Amino acid sequence: MRHHEVGAVARLVAPRRASLGEQAREAAQQSVALARSIGRLWYVAPTVNLSGGRDSRISAAGAIAAGLEAKFRTMDIEPGEVDAARQLLEAAPGSLELGVLEMEGGEPDDSLAERIGAIHLVHDGLANPMGGQGELELPQRGFVAPLVTGHGGELAHGFYYDASRLRRELWPATRKRVLRRLERSGRQRHNSAREDAYALYLAEVERTLDEGRDHGVGGASLLDYYYLAERLPHRAGLGSRNDRYSACCTPAFVRGAFDLGPRQRTRAALHRAVIGELIPAWSAIPFFHGGGGRMRPMKRPRIWERPRHARDMEEMLASPELWSDAFEPDRIQTMWREAVAGEGHSHYEAAFMRVAWRVCFAEHAERLTELIPADEPGFIPVADAAP
Repeated sequence: MRHHEVGAVARLVAPRRASLGEQAREAAQQSVALARSIGRLWYVAPTVNLSGGRDSRISAAGAIAAGLEAKFRTMDIEPGEVDAARQLLEAAPGSLELGVLEMEGGEPDDSLAERIGAIHLVHDGLANPMGGQGELELPQRGFVAPLVTGHGGELAHGFYYDASRLRRELWPATRKRVLRRLERSGRQRHNSAREDAYALYLAEVERTLDEGRDHGVGGASLLDYYYLAERLPHRAGLGSRNDRYSACCTPAFVRGAFDLGPRQRTRAALHRAVIGELIPAWSAIPFFHGGGGRMRPMKRPRIWERPRHARDMEEMLASPELWSDAFEPDRIQTMWREAVAGEGHSHYEAAFMRVAWRVCFAEHAERLTELIPADEPGFIPVADAAP
C-alpha cells in the first residue's frame, strides 16, 4: 500500500491574502450548487435541518436560493428553537413549511440496550453515542431521504473559543495554551476517563497540531485545524455516509473559514457575509444560541430522568468490567449519584452514554460471533477484536 500526500488540505488551510466578500460569494455559489446537485441526484426530497443558529442557516439558505424541493425541519430540543426557525422561513422568499421533530417524552417502550443495539446493527459502532437518545426502528423500511445540515460551520465561528476565551486564555495562543485548551475540552466537566486514555488523546492532539503547523496554520487557528482534522469527519455521518450533506463543508466555505482571523470567527464574519449573499432578509434576524449554565435547558429528558433507561444505565454501571478499561469507575459512580440527585453537570450525560455505548458494543460483538460461522474467511474471535 502506498500513501501519497496530494496537498488538498494544505490548499484549504494555508495562510493567504483573500477578500472576505469574494470568498463569501464563492461559498454562497457552492452552497447553491450543492443544493442543485442534491436535487439532480435524488428522486426524493431531502430534509434540510434548520435550527435558527448560524450553521444550518448557510445550508438552508443555499437550498432556498437554489429552489430545491425540500422539507425543512427543526428539532424541538431547546426552548425558543422552533420559533427562531419559523421566523427564518417566514422571512424567506416563497411559501415554506417547517416540520418539527419533537423529542421523545414519557416512559420509553424499549430498553436502553435494545435502542443502542439497534444502532450498532446499522452503524457497527460508528454513530455518535448520543444517538442512543433516539429510537431506531428495525428493520428499516422504505427509502431514507438525504439530510442536509450545517455541520462544519463551526470552522468559521471558533468552536473551541469565543471572544472572551480568546482574550483570557488564548492571547497569545502559545503551543502550551492551545494544548491546554484541547485538554480541557477533552476532559469536560466530568473528567471521567482514565489517565492513560487522556494521554493517548493528547498524543493525537500534538500530532494533529504539528500537522497543522506544517500547513502554515498558527496561533488560535490551530484549534480550528484540529476541529477540521479530528472532529468534523465524525459529525452527523458526513465522513461515513453518502446521504449526508452540508454547505459548510464545501471547499469555498472551508477555505473562507481559514482566511479569517480568530477574532473575525468569533463575530461569525463569514456566516454573515454568505447569508447576505443568499437571503439578505435573514441578516436582520439574530442567530439562535440557546441556553447555557451547568444544566442547559432542554425539552427532552436526560438519561437519568427516564425511569426505565435510568434503571438500564444503573445495571450497566454495575458491570464495570465492561467499561473500566476506559473510564474511572469511582468517578462515574459519583457522577451518577450527583445527576440522580439533581446536581452535577449536563456534560455528565455524554460520559454515561459512552459507557452504555461500550457495554452494548460488547454485546453487539458477541451477537456477531454467534451469527458468523467460525470457519468463515476473515473471522476474528470476539476476544481478539478491537472494542
